[in-house]
Amino acid sequence: MRNGKLFAKIVYYIFTFTIGILLALFLPYIFGSDYGEILNSMESSLKKGNYSSAMQLVGGYFDSREVFQQNFEGGGGIVIFCAATLVNAEGEETAGETKIHEAYAGFVYGAENYAVTSATDNRTRLVAEDGAGKEHVVEILNVDSDGDGKKDTINTLRSNRFFYFDFGSDTFPSLRKLTFYDKDGRVFQTVTLDLNYDQPFFADVRDFVEEYNRDWKSEQLDRLHEAFLAKSENYKISTTGVVANSKADTKAAIVVVAYFVCVYVIADFLLGHRFILRFFRWFLFKVCKIKPKQKKTPKRSEVFGNDYYCQVTFELDVTEVDDFAESVQIRYTDAKGEEISFILIKQENYQTTQRVKAGVYVNLWIDLNKTEYATQDLPEELPVEGYRKTFTVKILRRTRGGASEEKTAVNEALPEANGEAKA
Repeated sequence: MRNGKLFAKIVYYIFTFTIGILLALFLPYIFGSDYGEILNSMESSLKKGNYSSAMQLVGGYFDSREVFQQNFEGGGGIVIFCAATLVNAEGEETAGETKIHEAYAGFVYGAENYAVTSATDNRTRLVAEDGAGKEHVVEILNVDSDGDGKKDTINTLRSNRFFYFDFGSDTFPSLRKLTFYDKDGRVFQTVTLDLNYDQPFFADVRDFVEEYNRDWKSEQLDRLHEAFLAKSENYKISTTGVVANSKADTKAAIVVVAYFVCVYVIADFLLGHRFILRFFRWFLFKVCKIKPKQKKTPKRSEVFGNDYYCQVTFELDVTEVDDFAESVQIRYTDAKGEEISFILIKQENYQTTQRVKAGVYVNLWIDLNKTEYATQDLPEELPVEGYRKTFTVKILRRTRGGASEEKTAVNEALPEANGEAKA
């Protein structure tokens, strides 16, 4: 039995610790690659006014000092940065192509009252006016939510209450006004600007942009990269690693710690010594001085009305006394004075079975060397019910200073070893 329990512990801990190690190794990568977690980080940064932290997750280079920021009357606002962002040959933003353009990039954030979702005749758009008075229509809808082939909402505005925009210098030589229209074609916000590409950032980043666009594998790029970042402490390179990986590591650590706590709790209750339960009992009863409720043992009636017999087995557990070799007799009587007796000897592995009429038997008597030994779990009243009943009595060695601390109150009340029955 003990070997089986030990084997179960070994298997359990090997299996659970293997799973825990795998979780610790792979969860940071799983959470770090979670696009939703990156969007949550951007939303949180914009809400707190840490606009540059949100811009750091976009891609490319940027000046961490915003060139324009304005709050909207209905809540939320707009923020714009000088940037050099990645695009493909057609001018659409991607993260994996080999072109960079100079741009004014930023966010509209916290605009919960900006209605952009409509499956039919959705007229949501952004109109940008340059310094020459020319208007450019910018399509900002980017998701077909119902699969009808028409874009009908802005995914990040719907999920995280912000969206990103990018005005490249190749299309917008300057910016004077931005007008945001909602799904019904009504003006949501109008923003007046005065932005030209005369900020120092664009002059400083131009050498890198031109070399990158000429040959994105150029050996000169590392030098130009370092030279550009050295020109100002406000020049930053966007990366998801710093913020997203930090959050992913924290989230993964919480999951792994919670997992191992659960592993220990389950093992302690099912396979261990229940130290957790013992601690709470100690804390409540010893530290907090809460008195445990005394369980009232119902007094059994000695009236016998059960006309059937039960196979009653008594067995001794002598594992605590290695050299125990004595015979033990246990005896009870019923209300009519009829006795039942169980004799347990070593030759029969201290086990015996009697056919006993159902009922409750009292007047416990035991023949045992009480000077040397004590018993545990020996019932003072013997309930005989059902068709099979087994009672296991543990034999303990008495200490020299007195009886064993583990013997029951029943055994303390037993008569001395003179063979007399208890009154």
